[in-house]
Amino acid sequence: MLAAMAAVAEDTSMQVIVATTHGPMLTALLPPGNTLVATGDNFVW
Repeated sequence: MLAAMAAVAEDTSMQVIVATTHGPMLTALLPPGNTLVATGDNFVW
């Protein structure tokens, strides 16, 4: 599913926002420059 979302985002020049409690798993699958992860009590926005 993540590969399909990444392909769509690349083809259409859009951002895809994913909320998950499994941040380390997600960052292991995506390029380092393509993630923004909040940790602890911090917020992304």
